[in-house]
Amino acid sequence: MKIASFANEPGDLTLRWLNGIAKGPDNRKQVTCLFSKNDGETVFRRLSLGMLPFLMPGLVVSRGEILTARRGGKQGLAVIPDLSAPEIVTVHDALPRRHYDLGGHTGGSHRILRYPSRGWAVLIPEIELIRFLFLHGKVMANAILQPMGLMDLAIAPTPGLYKEILIEFQAGMPHAMTRPEFIKEFAWLAVHPDGRRAWDSVLRLSQGQQSLLLEPPPLKNCRMFFRGVVRNNVWLVLEILALSGRRLPASIIAWTHPSERERGDDAKGGADGKESEGDTAGENRPKQVREELIDDQAESQQDVNQAVILLGGKRGEFETPARVKKVLSPPRSRPGSPGLSEQQGTPRKKRIDEGPPVDPHLPPVIVTEPVSMGETAIADGLPPVEVSVLEPLDWDAAGDLTLLVKVLQHVESLQLDVTLTVSLVALKAGAGAVTRDGPRACLVAVFTSPARFPSVVLDVDHSNLPGGLSGLLLRYHQEVVLADMERQVKLLLDRMVYLSSRWDKTAERALSNYATVKRLPRLARVTKKGGDKKYVRKWAKRLKALLW
Repeated sequence: MKIASFANEPGDLTLRWLNGIAKGPDNRKQVTCLFSKNDGETVFRRLSLGMLPFLMPGLVVSRGEILTARRGGKQGLAVIPDLSAPEIVTVHDALPRRHYDLGGHTGGSHRILRYPSRGWAVLIPEIELIRFLFLHGKVMANAILQPMGLMDLAIAPTPGLYKEILIEFQAGMPHAMTRPEFIKEFAWLAVHPDGRRAWDSVLRLSQGQQSLLLEPPPLKNCRMFFRGVVRNNVWLVLEILALSGRRLPASIIAWTHPSERERGDDAKGGADGKESEGDTAGENRPKQVREELIDDQAESQQDVNQAVILLGGKRGEFETPARVKKVLSPPRSRPGSPGLSEQQGTPRKKRIDEGPPVDPHLPPVIVTEPVSMGETAIADGLPPVEVSVLEPLDWDAAGDLTLLVKVLQHVESLQLDVTLTVSLVALKAGAGAVTRDGPRACLVAVFTSPARFPSVVLDVDHSNLPGGLSGLLLRYHQEVVLADMERQVKLLLDRMVYLSSRWDKTAERALSNYATVKRLPRLARVTKKGGDKKYVRKWAKRLKALLW
């Protein structure tokens, strides 16, 4: 996914700070962002409010492409006595230049929430806490400053605590967003009294302001995992990764969506009872890869079937369990009853990846589609695209990778100038891509630093995986645009699946001009010694020596 206005930038742009909210053309809300270039020059850009879910300091945009790797900060943990009782300070008072350099800029007018934490101080930009708690996708960002924002997305019970609730999503909610992790988040902010009160406070307090404000929910002794910058026992939080202490409003969360209906007796094949054209397409064709090009100034159409890009980055954690169940609506009567797509005036688009398996040896064909994350237009507008910043894989699915994560975090702590980004991704469909419990997790760890070339560690969950697949280390020996690095990593993983869980030597040799590729047999596997801190330190010391 690319941002159109950044596509011609030759190198990487790193988001340094969010200065606040401003009005753009036609009074549409925009986010004022401060970016830094590779040479240290800073530039301001205004992006649509719908993009705020993935805008956090450290985000890298490389030749217009939005990356998952981060620059700046280290992972930290804080225990906050009461999230609803911060000391409110300004950016100017909270951040001396030696702590976090904004390139001589003031940092805007939004507020910083200051909390004590066991002898430390934790500074949280208010806009970042709002992003983490509420802005799980474009539709949530565009709804939060609208008086009837939630009602346009769903019909939900009156705020309270229940045994079972029903959330009736409306056509304004993209169907692909209705995954269990999002439904739990939506239930908390729409139905739980604490969550709903905090959501409503954003509109009430932010009117007429140049930033987003909120009344934080009363979470007691909550544990916050984050990426931040520390100086003199003061943490500045750049990105919240997880937060404990929230409770769900019901033990059973049922939901409906206009796209989820029981099949009629005459339902066959495709929507019109025939096979779609993609099901009969010829073989030996190259794979088509759709590349969304975001016009950051345009409005968007409404489309319940819009694509959702899974970016990940934050984990929803709740103190109370809940079962999420889907409730199907009755089928529409066929005679004279148009489908949902016809009612909206836009036919459902056929996915470009439909059809039989493609020839993996043919170079892929990139199909660029202009899209928008702006507010919904009354007329016209570009095709919409949605993002989800909730982790697509729960860390419970990490399998035997949990020990490796501890080792990687220890390596980061040994290097002051290094930032670690760890992602769990699901492998594409193929041999060995699933375990007995679901999709097989793949760990992608990226180390970045202003003074070093990047390094990447790859490994997969080895649960019931045949053979002895090693971990893989990519140690770059020259400057690399991070967008190119992510494409190289994806190629290695896709080829590994195609070769039935074996690394592709040809793909490794193709990378030799950019990086040294080294296989790491039995990389920090879970053993009886896995809980031993000495074992973790031993592996961290060994891996650190290989990384640089």
